[in-house]
Amino acid sequence: MFVFTISTLSLMYIIRRQWIEREHLPFPTVTLPLEVARQDAPILRDRFFWIGTILTFAIIWWNSMAMNYPAMPKIWTRTIDLSPNFTTSPWSAMNPVGVTFFPFVIGIGYLLSTEVVFSCWFFYIVHKLAAVWGAATGWSAGTVGGQSTFPWLSFQAAGAFLGLAGVSLWVSRQHLRDVWRAAFGGNPDKDADAGGYRLACIALAFSILFMIGFTVVAGASVLVATVWVIVMLLSLLAATRIRAETGNAWPVGPQVDGLQLLVSFGGSGAFRASDLTALTYVRAATAQQDFRSVCMSHQLDGFKFGDAVGIKPGKMAGAMIVAVGFGLVVSFVIALFVWTKYGALAKAEPWRSLMGRNSFTKLSAWLTVPTAPDRGGMTGVALGIAFTIFLSWMRVRYVWWPLHPAGYCMSTTSMAGSAWMPFFIAWLAKVCIIRGGGMKLYKRLLPLFLGFIAGDFLGGATATLAACFFGNLTVYPANW
Repeated sequence: MFVFTISTLSLMYIIRRQWIEREHLPFPTVTLPLEVARQDAPILRDRFFWIGTILTFAIIWWNSMAMNYPAMPKIWTRTIDLSPNFTTSPWSAMNPVGVTFFPFVIGIGYLLSTEVVFSCWFFYIVHKLAAVWGAATGWSAGTVGGQSTFPWLSFQAAGAFLGLAGVSLWVSRQHLRDVWRAAFGGNPDKDADAGGYRLACIALAFSILFMIGFTVVAGASVLVATVWVIVMLLSLLAATRIRAETGNAWPVGPQVDGLQLLVSFGGSGAFRASDLTALTYVRAATAQQDFRSVCMSHQLDGFKFGDAVGIKPGKMAGAMIVAVGFGLVVSFVIALFVWTKYGALAKAEPWRSLMGRNSFTKLSAWLTVPTAPDRGGMTGVALGIAFTIFLSWMRVRYVWWPLHPAGYCMSTTSMAGSAWMPFFIAWLAKVCIIRGGGMKLYKRLLPLFLGFIAGDFLGGATATLAACFFGNLTVYPANW
């Protein structure tokens, strides 16, 4: 796990200048901490900020009290399931459908460009309508004979992530050449980061070789291990880019991760049992089921924060390495203590254990009944790659183009269902505010939406802390 984290940190060290200084990605998740960290913190004296903070904080605590006193009505911001309203074909094909009103997601959406936030909810609606159209025309009938059917959304997601990673690397090609020259070419431009680049390149190469070697020792072939590591890192790179552009509150990856993508491409029968077993173990160790557990996006946020406040990237990287080492030890000790004392599935939160079991449930199915290549799934992957490249090309060629590839990629993930309505609200508010009062009014109301973010997290944090001291207190879920 530590070597895996070093690989992501090295990759972010190499790419950070391109994304932070040259492309100027927005990094909405860093905006609030930077505002609070500014000298004298003027945002803390802004009444709109405190209106947003107190309002959201009050909603969280009101809902926590309502969960303990049922007579109190709830101001529910979590998922409201609309699926019971769509029970007949073809409309049932769009299920599950839900709406949420997370204040902090509305706040993040206000920070995004109108193209990005529009694309996030627009493509979610398009995917749902595509499923309805597929059911109406007979194209969608579930998985038939091991073949995925239209619109292949989970496979579109895998292709979209790979396409976005490829486009990002292509756009960064000049920067990557500069990094190589600075690190190993005699440093002709006297780049101050030459030493850091050299160390990052070497660390990235060794960590990749280590992960490949570890997977081979675990039982996979060299080819399978190499392809898997490359696909894994590309998917993580795309997820980090999406996080930097959309502020995705849940930086998850595609449901079809690297292992399932390989199996869908060749069929499980094309792999040895040792290949699949080894990849199942390393898949869990690198959190491929849920990118929220991966450090890469947070490492890039750290570099952005350091760049804004004048912390040298080398010092920031060193601090993150120490933090990761400390966190690994402490988290292992705490997890083992809680699970052995209370039971991983009994009194403790069972989600983590169930997610671990899912990997081996899939492995058992692949080994018991070998599958053929999924041609339908590969069609979805190709569609995702092609459409992402098309959107990227249109963005570069036409300034007026309203659709953004990062928004499309985010809309294909499982978390789009939780974010599409808050993003729609943020988009509508932003458009109305800018058209009604221009950028002056937009900037004046910015603290209000930052307050939505602050209040949501402060409310969840304080309610959770209170529950630690009052064991019988049920709190409004803080995991959003």
